[in-house]
Amino acid sequence: MSRKLAQTTVNKFKKKLLAEQKQLEDLLKRHQEERERIRLSEASAERSPDPTSADGGSMAFELEKELTLDENTKHLLTQIEHALVLIKKKKYGNFESVFGSGESNDDSLSKAVLELESAGSIEYARSRAMHHHSMAHECLDKLPVSPAVEVLRELTDFQLIRIS
Repeated sequence: MSRKLAQTTVNKFKKKLLAEQKQLEDLLKRHQEERERIRLSEASAERSPDPTSADGGSMAFELEKELTLDENTKHLLTQIEHALVLIKKKKYGNFESVFGSGESNDDSLSKAVLELESAGSIEYARSRAMHHHSMAHECLDKLPVSPAVEVLRELTDFQLIRIS
């Protein structure tokens, strides 16, 4: 027996997706406006650095970095738009059958994990865990060495081992 996702849960996720979409669109627009402003201010030959100089190389590196960030932002926007379409069509994939009921079989669980992997959710969760692990170690490094601190350090390491 499978339980349906509550409409309030779906609406909560939809609201978060729409807020994230707006934030990313605004970020992308600001980046584009900033690049255009810089391009116009550096259009004159006397203000443009020589591309073979350190300043020119630094500018090229910065531009490449910004373009990469913009491409990542566009990719996230595409994923959000896809998720919103699925919500509108009420097609939640295998998540609802596996996580909504608390019951699953190997096949449905494998399909749900594949959906999580293809959406980038597992890699995202892993990267966030690594980030918080390093933050925990930074905090522990500030404490005096003691058996309790070592236990906490081992515990944070164990959590990473579990997700690998």
